[in-house]
Amino acid sequence: MNLTLRLGIFTVIAIFGAVYLGIGITSDQESTVGTVLGIGALIVCLALGRKVWLVLPFFMSIHLTLAIPGRPATIELAEIIVIAFIGIQMFAGRIPWKLKITELEVWAFFLLMCIVQVYIRNPVGMNILGSGNVGGRPYFMFALAFVTMVIIGFIRVPPSELKTALKVSIFGGLIHMAMNVVGYMVPSVGRFYGAGQIESTYSNEVADASRAGRLDFLSGFGSNLALWVSSFINPVKACFKVLWLPLVIFAFLSAGASGYRNVIVSTGLTFLVGIFYRGGMRWLFLSLGVAVLVLCGLAAVNTVKPLPPNVQRSLSWLPGTWSKDIKLDAQRSSDWRFEMWEEVLLTDDWISNKFLGDGLGFTAKELEYQQQISLNPGGMGLSGFDLHRETILVNGDYHSGPVSAIRTSGYLGLLILFFAQLRLVVHAHRQIMRAKNTEWWPVTLIFGIPIIWAPIFFLFVFGGFQQDVVLLLMGMAFVRLLENNLPLPPHPKQRS
Repeated sequence: MNLTLRLGIFTVIAIFGAVYLGIGITSDQESTVGTVLGIGALIVCLALGRKVWLVLPFFMSIHLTLAIPGRPATIELAEIIVIAFIGIQMFAGRIPWKLKITELEVWAFFLLMCIVQVYIRNPVGMNILGSGNVGGRPYFMFALAFVTMVIIGFIRVPPSELKTALKVSIFGGLIHMAMNVVGYMVPSVGRFYGAGQIESTYSNEVADASRAGRLDFLSGFGSNLALWVSSFINPVKACFKVLWLPLVIFAFLSAGASGYRNVIVSTGLTFLVGIFYRGGMRWLFLSLGVAVLVLCGLAAVNTVKPLPPNVQRSLSWLPGTWSKDIKLDAQRSSDWRFEMWEEVLLTDDWISNKFLGDGLGFTAKELEYQQQISLNPGGMGLSGFDLHRETILVNGDYHSGPVSAIRTSGYLGLLILFFAQLRLVVHAHRQIMRAKNTEWWPVTLIFGIPIIWAPIFFLFVFGGFQQDVVLLLMGMAFVRLLENNLPLPPHPKQRS
Protein backbone atom coordinates (compact mmCIF):
# COMPACT_ATOMS: atom_id res chain seq x y z
CA MET A 1 0.00 0.00 0.00
CA ASN A 2 1.58 3.30 -1.09
CA LEU A 3 2.03 6.26 1.22
CA THR A 4 -0.68 8.40 -0.40
CA LEU A 5 -3.31 5.71 0.09
CA ARG A 6 -2.24 5.16 3.71
CA LEU A 7 -2.50 8.88 4.42
CA GLY A 8 -5.92 9.00 2.75
CA ILE A 9 -7.25 6.11 4.85
CA PHE A 10 -5.79 7.62 8.00
CA THR A 11 -7.38 11.01 7.22
CA VAL A 12 -10.83 9.48 6.70
CA ILE A 13 -10.56 7.52 9.95
CA ALA A 14 -9.34 10.60 11.81
CA ILE A 15 -12.29 12.68 10.55
CA PHE A 16 -14.84 10.06 11.60
CA GLY A 17 -13.07 9.73 14.97
CA ALA A 18 -13.15 13.48 15.54
CA VAL A 19 -16.86 13.67 14.69
CA TYR A 20 -17.67 10.74 16.98
CA LEU A 21 -15.59 12.21 19.77
CA GLY A 22 -17.23 15.62 19.39
CA ILE A 23 -20.74 14.15 19.56
CA GLY A 24 -20.12 11.65 22.33
CA ILE A 25 -18.01 13.80 24.64
CA THR A 26 -21.06 15.87 25.55
CA SER A 27 -23.15 12.85 26.59
CA ASP A 28 -20.93 10.04 27.88
CA GLN A 29 -17.34 11.18 28.23
CA GLU A 30 -15.75 8.05 29.69
CA SER A 31 -17.33 5.60 27.23
CA THR A 32 -16.59 7.87 24.28
CA VAL A 33 -12.95 8.35 25.22
CA GLY A 34 -12.61 4.62 25.87
CA THR A 35 -14.09 3.74 22.47
CA VAL A 36 -11.86 6.19 20.60
CA LEU A 37 -8.77 4.99 22.45
CA GLY A 38 -9.69 1.37 21.72
CA ILE A 39 -10.18 1.99 18.00
CA GLY A 40 -6.97 4.00 17.85
CA ALA A 41 -5.02 1.25 19.62
CA LEU A 42 -6.43 -1.36 17.22
CA ILE A 43 -5.35 0.66 14.20
CA VAL A 44 -1.86 1.20 15.62
CA CYS A 45 -1.46 -2.50 16.45
CA LEU A 46 -2.50 -3.57 12.97
CA ALA A 47 -0.09 -1.05 11.47
CA LEU A 48 2.80 -2.29 13.66
CA GLY A 49 2.32 -5.91 12.62
CA ARG A 50 5.20 -8.03 13.92
CA LYS A 51 6.64 -5.03 15.77
CA VAL A 52 3.59 -4.78 18.03
CA TRP A 53 5.61 -6.03 21.01
CA LEU A 54 7.14 -2.54 21.16
CA VAL A 55 3.93 -1.27 22.77
CA LEU A 56 5.08 -3.02 25.98
CA PRO A 57 8.13 -0.81 26.75
CA PHE A 58 6.23 2.19 25.37
CA PHE A 59 3.10 1.81 27.53
CA MET A 60 5.13 0.78 30.58
CA SER A 61 7.03 4.07 30.33
CA ILE A 62 3.82 6.09 29.96
CA HIS A 63 2.75 4.54 33.27
CA LEU A 64 -0.70 6.09 33.71
CA THR A 65 -4.15 4.87 34.71
CA LEU A 66 -6.97 5.74 32.32
CA ALA A 67 -10.32 6.97 33.61
CA ILE A 68 -12.34 4.70 31.33
CA PRO A 69 -14.52 1.73 32.31
CA GLY A 70 -12.37 -0.67 34.31
CA ARG A 71 -9.71 2.02 34.94
CA PRO A 72 -6.93 0.04 33.25
CA ALA A 73 -3.29 1.05 33.60
CA THR A 74 -1.29 1.45 30.41
CA ILE A 75 0.84 -1.58 31.30
CA GLU A 76 -2.31 -3.75 31.43
CA LEU A 77 -3.38 -2.50 28.01
CA ALA A 78 0.08 -3.33 26.66
CA GLU A 79 -0.09 -6.85 28.10
CA ILE A 80 -3.49 -7.47 26.53
CA ILE A 81 -2.21 -6.23 23.17
CA VAL A 82 0.90 -8.44 23.36
CA ILE A 83 -1.11 -11.53 24.28
CA ALA A 84 -3.73 -10.94 21.59
CA PHE A 85 -1.59 -9.81 18.65
CA ILE A 86 1.75 -11.48 19.31
CA GLY A 87 0.12 -14.73 20.44
CA ILE A 88 -1.91 -15.01 17.26
CA GLN A 89 1.06 -14.20 15.04
CA MET A 90 3.26 -16.72 16.87
CA PHE A 91 0.87 -19.57 16.23
CA ALA A 92 0.28 -18.35 12.67
CA GLY A 93 4.02 -18.58 12.01
CA ARG A 94 4.44 -14.86 11.29
CA ILE A 95 6.72 -14.29 14.28
CA PRO A 96 9.59 -16.74 14.90
CA TRP A 97 9.81 -18.14 18.40
CA LYS A 98 11.53 -20.92 20.25
CA LEU A 99 10.33 -22.77 23.32
CA LYS A 100 13.22 -22.70 25.80
CA ILE A 101 12.81 -23.06 29.54
CA THR A 102 15.50 -21.29 31.56
CA GLU A 103 16.04 -20.52 35.23
CA LEU A 104 13.89 -17.40 34.96
CA GLU A 105 10.89 -19.36 33.72
CA VAL A 106 11.35 -21.74 36.64
CA TRP A 107 11.25 -18.88 39.14
CA ALA A 108 8.19 -17.45 37.39
CA PHE A 109 6.54 -20.88 37.70
CA PHE A 110 7.27 -20.93 41.45
CA LEU A 111 5.59 -17.54 41.76
CA LEU A 112 2.63 -18.83 39.79
CA MET A 113 2.29 -21.75 42.20
CA CYS A 114 2.30 -19.32 45.15
CA ILE A 115 -0.54 -17.39 43.60
CA VAL A 116 -2.47 -20.51 42.61
CA GLN A 117 -2.33 -21.98 46.12
CA VAL A 118 -3.66 -18.80 47.77
CA TYR A 119 -6.39 -18.58 45.15
CA ILE A 120 -7.44 -22.17 45.84
CA ARG A 121 -7.40 -21.59 49.58
CA ASN A 122 -9.16 -18.20 49.33
CA PRO A 123 -11.10 -18.24 46.06
CA VAL A 124 -12.10 -14.87 44.65
CA GLY A 125 -13.61 -13.72 41.44
CA MET A 126 -16.95 -12.47 40.22
CA ASN A 127 -19.67 -12.43 42.82
CA ILE A 128 -21.81 -14.78 40.71
CA LEU A 129 -19.56 -17.58 42.00
CA GLY A 130 -20.84 -16.96 45.53
CA SER A 131 -17.31 -16.45 46.83
CA GLY A 132 -16.70 -15.19 50.36
CA ASN A 133 -13.86 -13.05 49.03
CA VAL A 134 -13.78 -10.11 46.64
CA GLY A 135 -11.02 -8.73 44.49
CA GLY A 136 -10.45 -10.95 41.45
CA ARG A 137 -8.80 -8.13 39.49
CA PRO A 138 -5.32 -8.58 41.08
CA TYR A 139 -5.27 -12.23 39.99
CA PHE A 140 -6.23 -11.19 36.46
CA MET A 141 -3.39 -8.64 36.44
CA PHE A 142 -0.92 -11.31 37.57
CA ALA A 143 -2.15 -13.70 34.87
CA LEU A 144 -1.70 -11.02 32.20
CA ALA A 145 1.86 -10.32 33.35
CA PHE A 146 2.76 -14.02 33.53
CA VAL A 147 1.49 -14.84 30.02
CA THR A 148 3.15 -11.70 28.63
CA MET A 149 6.46 -12.71 30.18
CA VAL A 150 6.26 -16.15 28.60
CA ILE A 151 5.45 -14.75 25.14
CA ILE A 152 8.15 -12.05 25.17
CA GLY A 153 10.67 -14.55 26.53
CA PHE A 154 10.19 -16.91 23.57
CA ILE A 155 9.94 -14.60 20.55
CA ARG A 156 12.80 -13.79 18.18
CA VAL A 157 13.04 -10.23 16.87
CA PRO A 158 15.53 -8.41 14.63
CA PRO A 159 18.32 -6.82 16.71
CA SER A 160 17.45 -3.40 15.31
CA GLU A 161 14.10 -3.57 17.12
CA LEU A 162 15.94 -3.71 20.45
CA LYS A 163 17.31 -0.23 19.72
CA THR A 164 13.81 0.85 18.76
CA ALA A 165 12.61 -0.43 22.14
CA LEU A 166 15.15 1.89 23.79
CA LYS A 167 13.81 4.85 21.82
CA VAL A 168 10.12 4.15 22.45
CA SER A 169 10.85 3.66 26.16
CA ILE A 170 12.36 7.14 26.36
CA PHE A 171 9.55 8.57 24.22
CA GLY A 172 6.97 7.00 26.52
CA GLY A 173 8.74 8.51 29.52
CA LEU A 174 8.62 11.95 27.91
CA ILE A 175 4.90 11.53 27.30
CA HIS A 176 4.50 10.55 30.95
CA MET A 177 6.25 13.74 32.01
CA ALA A 178 4.25 15.94 29.65
CA MET A 179 0.90 14.44 30.67
CA ASN A 180 1.74 14.82 34.35
CA VAL A 181 2.55 18.49 33.85
CA VAL A 182 -0.66 19.04 31.87
CA GLY A 183 -2.63 17.15 34.50
CA TYR A 184 -1.17 19.33 37.25
CA MET A 185 -1.88 22.58 35.39
CA VAL A 186 -5.34 21.47 34.17
CA PRO A 187 -6.76 19.05 36.78
CA SER A 188 -9.96 18.51 34.79
CA VAL A 189 -7.81 16.97 32.04
CA GLY A 190 -5.48 15.09 34.37
CA ARG A 191 -8.32 13.23 36.06
CA PHE A 192 -8.92 11.28 32.82
CA TYR A 193 -5.54 9.57 33.19
CA GLY A 194 -4.75 9.90 36.90
CA ALA A 195 -1.89 12.38 36.49
CA GLY A 196 -0.78 15.64 38.00
CA GLN A 197 -2.21 15.09 41.46
CA ILE A 198 -0.98 17.02 44.47
CA GLU A 199 -1.31 15.94 48.05
CA SER A 200 -1.47 19.43 49.51
CA THR A 201 -0.97 22.91 48.12
CA TYR A 202 2.71 23.66 47.83
CA SER A 203 4.10 27.03 48.76
CA ASN A 204 7.28 28.39 50.24
CA GLU A 205 5.01 29.72 52.95
CA VAL A 206 2.88 26.80 54.02
CA ALA A 207 0.26 27.32 56.69
CA ASP A 208 1.78 24.64 58.88
CA ALA A 209 5.54 24.45 58.47
CA SER A 210 5.54 20.90 59.79
CA ARG A 211 3.34 19.74 56.93
CA ALA A 212 5.35 19.92 53.73
CA GLY A 213 3.17 19.17 50.73
CA ARG A 214 4.03 16.60 48.08
CA LEU A 215 3.94 17.09 44.32
CA ASP A 216 2.94 13.73 42.89
CA PHE A 217 3.38 14.87 39.30
CA LEU A 218 7.13 15.25 39.87
CA SER A 219 7.64 11.82 41.43
CA GLY A 220 8.58 10.04 38.19
CA PHE A 221 10.81 12.71 36.66
CA GLY A 222 13.94 12.12 38.71
CA SER A 223 14.37 8.38 38.26
CA ASN A 224 13.45 8.60 34.56
CA LEU A 225 16.06 11.26 33.83
CA ALA A 226 18.63 9.41 35.94
CA LEU A 227 18.00 6.24 33.94
CA TRP A 228 18.29 7.96 30.57
CA VAL A 229 21.51 9.74 31.50
CA SER A 230 23.07 6.58 32.98
CA SER A 231 22.19 4.56 29.88
CA PHE A 232 24.28 6.77 27.61
CA ILE A 233 27.05 8.32 29.72
CA ASN A 234 28.82 8.08 33.05
CA PRO A 235 26.67 10.40 35.25
CA VAL A 236 29.82 11.88 36.86
CA LYS A 237 31.23 12.77 33.46
CA ALA A 238 27.81 14.10 32.49
CA CYS A 239 28.26 16.81 35.14
CA PHE A 240 31.05 18.25 32.98
CA LYS A 241 29.04 18.19 29.72
CA VAL A 242 26.99 21.22 28.74
CA LEU A 243 24.15 19.16 27.28
CA TRP A 244 24.02 16.53 30.03
CA LEU A 245 24.51 18.62 33.19
CA PRO A 246 21.00 20.20 33.08
CA LEU A 247 19.45 16.72 32.98
CA VAL A 248 21.40 15.60 36.06
CA ILE A 249 20.47 18.77 37.94
CA PHE A 250 16.80 18.58 36.96
CA ALA A 251 16.67 14.91 37.97
CA PHE A 252 17.64 15.77 41.54
CA LEU A 253 15.60 19.00 41.63
CA SER A 254 12.40 17.23 40.59
CA ALA A 255 13.06 14.34 42.97
CA GLY A 256 13.59 16.75 45.86
CA ALA A 257 10.61 18.94 45.00
CA SER A 258 8.32 15.89 44.88
CA GLY A 259 8.46 15.71 48.67
CA TYR A 260 8.93 11.92 48.67
CA ARG A 261 11.96 10.41 50.38
CA ASN A 262 11.68 7.21 48.35
CA VAL A 263 11.92 9.22 45.10
CA ILE A 264 15.26 10.66 46.20
CA VAL A 265 16.40 7.11 47.01
CA SER A 266 15.30 5.66 43.64
CA THR A 267 16.94 8.53 41.74
CA GLY A 268 20.16 8.16 43.71
CA LEU A 269 20.25 4.38 43.30
CA THR A 270 19.74 4.73 39.55
CA PHE A 271 22.67 7.12 39.25
CA LEU A 272 24.88 4.97 41.50
CA VAL A 273 24.23 1.80 39.50
CA GLY A 274 24.85 3.71 36.28
CA ILE A 275 28.12 5.07 37.64
CA PHE A 276 29.22 1.58 38.71
CA TYR A 277 28.69 0.09 35.26
CA ARG A 278 29.96 3.12 33.35
CA GLY A 279 33.01 3.82 35.52
CA GLY A 280 33.60 1.03 38.01
CA MET A 281 34.24 1.15 41.76
CA ARG A 282 36.70 4.06 41.53
CA TRP A 283 34.08 6.33 40.01
CA LEU A 284 31.45 5.01 42.40
CA PHE A 285 33.49 6.01 45.47
CA LEU A 286 34.30 9.36 43.85
CA SER A 287 30.60 10.03 43.27
CA LEU A 288 29.79 9.18 46.88
CA GLY A 289 32.38 11.72 48.01
CA VAL A 290 30.90 14.36 45.71
CA ALA A 291 27.40 13.52 47.03
CA VAL A 292 28.60 14.15 50.61
CA LEU A 293 30.03 17.53 49.59
CA VAL A 294 26.79 18.49 47.82
CA LEU A 295 24.77 17.45 50.86
CA CYS A 296 27.00 19.58 53.10
CA GLY A 297 26.51 22.48 50.70
CA LEU A 298 22.72 22.13 50.80
CA ALA A 299 22.80 21.96 54.60
CA ALA A 300 24.88 25.16 54.70
CA VAL A 301 22.55 26.95 52.28
CA ASN A 302 19.57 25.82 54.35
CA THR A 303 20.91 27.67 57.39
CA VAL A 304 21.09 30.94 55.43
CA LYS A 305 17.96 30.60 53.31
CA PRO A 306 15.73 27.61 54.15
CA LEU A 307 15.02 25.28 51.27
CA PRO A 308 11.36 24.73 50.29
CA PRO A 309 9.53 22.42 52.73
CA ASN A 310 9.07 19.76 50.03
CA VAL A 311 12.80 19.57 49.40
CA GLN A 312 13.60 19.45 53.10
CA ARG A 313 11.15 16.61 53.58
CA SER A 314 12.72 14.63 50.74
CA LEU A 315 16.15 15.07 52.37
CA SER A 316 15.00 14.67 55.98
CA TRP A 317 16.33 11.10 56.23
CA LEU A 318 19.85 12.39 55.52
CA PRO A 319 22.06 14.35 57.95
CA GLY A 320 21.55 18.10 57.60
CA THR A 321 20.18 21.32 59.00
CA TRP A 322 16.60 20.57 58.02
CA SER A 323 13.66 22.06 59.89
CA LYS A 324 12.96 20.22 63.14
CA ASP A 325 9.21 20.36 62.46
CA ILE A 326 9.64 18.80 59.02
CA LYS A 327 12.03 16.13 60.32
CA LEU A 328 9.59 15.34 63.13
CA ASP A 329 6.68 15.09 60.70
CA ALA A 330 8.66 12.76 58.43
CA GLN A 331 9.74 10.67 61.42
CA ARG A 332 6.15 10.39 62.58
CA SER A 333 5.19 9.17 59.13
CA SER A 334 7.81 6.43 59.44
CA ASP A 335 6.99 5.60 63.05
CA TRP A 336 3.31 4.93 62.46
CA ARG A 337 4.22 2.65 59.58
CA PHE A 338 6.60 0.72 61.84
CA GLU A 339 3.84 0.43 64.43
CA MET A 340 1.45 -0.80 61.76
CA TRP A 341 3.92 -3.43 60.53
CA GLU A 342 4.45 -4.59 64.11
CA GLU A 343 0.69 -4.89 64.55
CA VAL A 344 0.37 -6.93 61.34
CA LEU A 345 3.29 -9.29 61.98
CA LEU A 346 2.96 -9.84 65.72
CA THR A 347 -0.80 -10.33 65.96
CA ASP A 348 -3.23 -12.67 64.20
CA ASP A 349 -5.88 -10.01 63.55
CA TRP A 350 -4.87 -9.02 60.02
CA ILE A 351 -3.18 -12.05 58.41
CA SER A 352 -4.78 -15.46 58.88
CA ASN A 353 -1.94 -17.57 57.52
CA LYS A 354 1.49 -15.96 57.70
CA PHE A 355 3.29 -18.96 56.19
CA LEU A 356 1.18 -19.34 53.01
CA GLY A 357 -0.57 -15.96 52.88
CA ASP A 358 -4.16 -14.78 52.50
CA GLY A 359 -4.16 -13.99 48.79
CA LEU A 360 -4.44 -10.92 46.60
CA GLY A 361 -8.05 -10.14 47.47
CA PHE A 362 -9.71 -9.46 50.79
CA THR A 363 -12.80 -10.92 52.39
CA ALA A 364 -16.29 -9.52 51.99
CA LYS A 365 -16.23 -8.88 55.75
CA GLU A 366 -13.10 -6.76 55.36
CA LEU A 367 -14.73 -4.86 52.49
CA GLU A 368 -17.78 -4.17 54.63
CA TYR A 369 -15.54 -2.97 57.44
CA GLN A 370 -13.73 -0.59 55.07
CA GLN A 371 -17.07 0.85 54.01
CA GLN A 372 -18.03 1.39 57.65
CA ILE A 373 -14.71 3.12 58.29
CA SER A 374 -15.28 5.51 55.40
CA LEU A 375 -18.50 6.73 57.05
CA ASN A 376 -16.60 7.91 60.13
CA PRO A 377 -13.18 9.14 58.86
CA GLY A 378 -12.28 11.07 62.00
CA GLY A 379 -12.73 8.35 64.63
CA MET A 380 -10.70 5.50 66.04
CA GLY A 381 -10.67 1.91 64.84
CA LEU A 382 -11.11 -1.31 66.76
CA SER A 383 -7.33 -1.83 66.87
CA GLY A 384 -6.76 1.46 68.67
CA PHE A 385 -5.23 3.10 65.61
CA ASP A 386 -6.80 6.04 63.80
CA LEU A 387 -9.18 5.05 61.01
CA HIS A 388 -6.71 5.97 58.27
CA ARG A 389 -4.25 3.37 59.52
CA GLU A 390 -7.03 0.94 60.27
CA THR A 391 -8.12 1.11 56.63
CA ILE A 392 -4.55 0.31 55.54
CA LEU A 393 -4.44 -2.60 57.98
CA VAL A 394 -7.60 -3.99 56.39
CA ASN A 395 -6.75 -3.53 52.71
CA GLY A 396 -3.07 -4.54 52.99
CA ASP A 397 -1.57 -1.37 51.48
CA TYR A 398 1.34 -1.45 53.94
CA HIS A 399 3.93 0.50 51.89
CA SER A 400 6.36 -2.35 52.61
CA GLY A 401 7.46 -4.97 50.14
CA PRO A 402 8.16 -7.77 52.66
CA VAL A 403 5.05 -7.16 54.82
CA SER A 404 2.72 -7.00 51.81
CA ALA A 405 4.31 -10.18 50.43
CA ILE A 406 3.71 -11.98 53.74
CA ARG A 407 0.06 -10.92 53.69
CA THR A 408 -0.37 -12.05 50.10
CA SER A 409 1.68 -15.25 49.81
CA GLY A 410 3.19 -15.74 53.26
CA TYR A 411 6.81 -16.16 54.30
CA LEU A 412 7.11 -18.82 51.60
CA GLY A 413 6.05 -16.39 48.87
CA LEU A 414 8.30 -13.65 50.22
CA LEU A 415 11.28 -16.02 50.11
CA ILE A 416 10.52 -17.09 46.53
CA LEU A 417 9.90 -13.52 45.36
CA PHE A 418 13.11 -12.19 46.90
CA PHE A 419 15.30 -14.99 45.53
CA ALA A 420 13.66 -14.55 42.11
CA GLN A 421 14.60 -10.86 42.26
CA LEU A 422 18.19 -11.72 43.16
CA ARG A 423 18.51 -14.26 40.36
CA LEU A 424 17.04 -11.74 37.91
CA VAL A 425 19.71 -9.27 39.06
CA VAL A 426 22.37 -11.86 38.13
CA HIS A 427 20.88 -12.38 34.66
CA ALA A 428 20.48 -8.62 34.05
CA HIS A 429 24.09 -8.06 35.14
CA ARG A 430 25.27 -10.70 32.67
CA GLN A 431 23.46 -9.00 29.81
CA ILE A 432 24.92 -5.60 30.74
CA MET A 433 28.46 -7.05 30.88
CA ARG A 434 27.82 -9.00 27.71
CA ALA A 435 27.11 -5.77 25.83
CA LYS A 436 29.74 -3.61 27.56
CA ASN A 437 31.46 -1.12 25.24
CA THR A 438 29.29 -2.17 22.30
CA GLU A 439 26.49 -0.36 20.51
CA TRP A 440 24.02 -2.48 22.52
CA TRP A 441 25.19 -1.28 25.92
CA PRO A 442 22.56 1.51 26.30
CA VAL A 443 19.81 -1.01 25.52
CA THR A 444 20.92 -3.38 28.25
CA LEU A 445 21.42 -0.54 30.74
CA ILE A 446 18.01 1.05 30.27
CA PHE A 447 16.29 -2.28 30.96
CA GLY A 448 18.85 -3.62 33.43
CA ILE A 449 19.55 -0.74 35.82
CA PRO A 450 16.08 -0.71 37.47
CA ILE A 451 16.35 -4.50 37.90
CA ILE A 452 19.72 -4.20 39.66
CA TRP A 453 18.51 -1.96 42.49
CA ALA A 454 14.95 -3.32 42.74
CA PRO A 455 15.65 -5.88 45.55
CA ILE A 456 17.23 -3.20 47.78
CA PHE A 457 14.31 -0.86 47.21
CA PHE A 458 11.75 -3.63 47.78
CA LEU A 459 13.36 -4.83 50.99
CA PHE A 460 14.37 -1.58 52.70
CA VAL A 461 12.53 1.38 51.13
CA PHE A 462 9.10 0.85 49.59
CA GLY A 463 7.14 -1.87 47.86
CA GLY A 464 3.94 -3.80 47.36
CA PHE A 465 3.64 -7.45 46.37
CA GLN A 466 1.04 -6.91 43.67
CA GLN A 467 2.99 -4.18 41.87
CA ASP A 468 6.45 -5.64 42.42
CA VAL A 469 5.61 -9.11 41.18
CA VAL A 470 4.30 -7.62 37.92
CA LEU A 471 7.48 -5.55 37.52
CA LEU A 472 9.53 -8.65 38.27
CA LEU A 473 7.78 -10.59 35.52
CA MET A 474 8.26 -7.71 33.07
CA GLY A 475 11.93 -7.58 34.01
CA MET A 476 12.20 -11.30 33.28
CA ALA A 477 10.54 -10.71 29.91
CA PHE A 478 13.04 -8.04 28.86
CA VAL A 479 16.08 -9.94 30.12
CA ARG A 480 14.99 -13.04 28.21
CA LEU A 481 14.43 -10.85 25.15
CA LEU A 482 18.01 -9.61 25.42
CA GLU A 483 19.38 -13.11 26.01
CA ASN A 484 17.66 -14.40 22.89
CA ASN A 485 18.16 -11.53 20.47
CA LEU A 486 21.34 -9.57 21.16
CA PRO A 487 23.71 -10.23 18.23
CA LEU A 488 26.59 -10.93 20.63
CA PRO A 489 28.29 -14.05 22.00
CA PRO A 490 26.41 -15.37 25.05
CA HIS A 491 27.75 -14.54 28.48
CA PRO A 492 30.20 -17.25 29.63
CA LYS A 493 28.12 -18.00 32.74
CA GLN A 494 24.72 -17.74 31.08
CA ARG A 495 22.68 -20.78 32.07
CA SER A 496 20.17 -22.49 29.88
